[in-house]
Amino acid sequence: MATRYSKVKVRGENDLKQVEIGTLKPKIVKVITNKWQALIDTAANICNVPSGLITQLKEEHLEVFLNSSNEDNPIKATDTFELGFGHYCEKVIGSQKELVIHNATQDPVWRNEDPEVKVEMISYLGVPLNWPDGEVFGTVCLLDNKENSFNSNFISLVRQLKEHIETDLKLLIANYELKAKNKNIENLNQINNKFISIISHDVRGSISSIEQLLNIMLCNFAAYNEVRMKQFLKSISRTSSSVLLTLENLLSWKKIDLLELKTNKTHFNIVKTIKDLLVYFNLSIALKQLKVTESYESKEILVYADQEMICTSLRNILSNAIKFTKSEKDIYIRVYNNNNLIVVEIEDTGIGMSQNQIEHLFKYKINHQKTGTEGEKSTGIGLLLVKEFLIKNEVQLSVESIINAGTKFKLNFTANKPMNKKGL
Repeated sequence: MATRYSKVKVRGENDLKQVEIGTLKPKIVKVITNKWQALIDTAANICNVPSGLITQLKEEHLEVFLNSSNEDNPIKATDTFELGFGHYCEKVIGSQKELVIHNATQDPVWRNEDPEVKVEMISYLGVPLNWPDGEVFGTVCLLDNKENSFNSNFISLVRQLKEHIETDLKLLIANYELKAKNKNIENLNQINNKFISIISHDVRGSISSIEQLLNIMLCNFAAYNEVRMKQFLKSISRTSSSVLLTLENLLSWKKIDLLELKTNKTHFNIVKTIKDLLVYFNLSIALKQLKVTESYESKEILVYADQEMICTSLRNILSNAIKFTKSEKDIYIRVYNNNNLIVVEIEDTGIGMSQNQIEHLFKYKINHQKTGTEGEKSTGIGLLLVKEFLIKNEVQLSVESIINAGTKFKLNFTANKPMNKKGL
């Protein structure tokens, strides 16, 4: 969130002074508000003044956060004062110094056109209040409608008020940060639980299937002919490939969540990345006798993104295209330029999806895995990575699908970062 600023007028200086009021801060809780109310009431009574205030600086005005509750206080809670008029509190905030005015009507700096003088608040004692990071909260101050010397005891009292209030602000921030850390720990625990669930449910299940197939083969080895043995080996190959892809996705997912993986963007040839992935899937494509048609505007089409994240995303999309397309059917891959966008399309002629399935496509559910056309397992974890990685790289993704006709994934890479003459 962008930092916010206010401009205050400091009497004796010609220009408005910009001060930082910062980003979003925690709300002042009721127990602290009650404590501050008691403090400002006590201070006003001890010093025998009609008005004690705790003010809070906003972008366009100064707001009375709390006022002393004595009946003769002419300034009410939630009263606001427009900035730029040189209020007493504006000088305190702008100078970040304690201010004592015994009688504004006798002071050449304050007697002319001062808003407080007009409401007969001619004496003032105030100090700045700041958040722990130095951003301005406001002021704590005492005002009197008669001349007031504000002796050293009164000044010491106001300084103690400042210390109490700023200590509470520190505690608020510490509590706010602690809650944020606890929330982060809670999220990490959820990630760990999900991670363990996937390992337990998907990976263990696939390895168990491989073990069962191997045991069947060993127990009945002599009874199986070459055709039957090939069927078993193909099934083992598909299952082991699924386990490998799941483990790769899990490791990538764990790394991004636990290490808060950042993007390492570079220029790279997206066409070469796709061709390398097709080599990776060559056996799976051959086993299902799929026809892959490639269409590239050029042999070298550069995109600016994190190559590893994009490779992982495309690998998962291609894996699904292969998985959910029936044998001897088609997959189409296109890469082209469209209005300064690099577009990558991966389209299959598989089983397709309903609109409801598309809407839930990037949400993992442990008990709702899908099965490919040849019994290939799909955990759904891969598409979680696709979504996360593409968001991190600012790549727009759209999905179109028709049941029993196929699915098209379209990736739009935004304008590339310009390269220098050396191609860097």
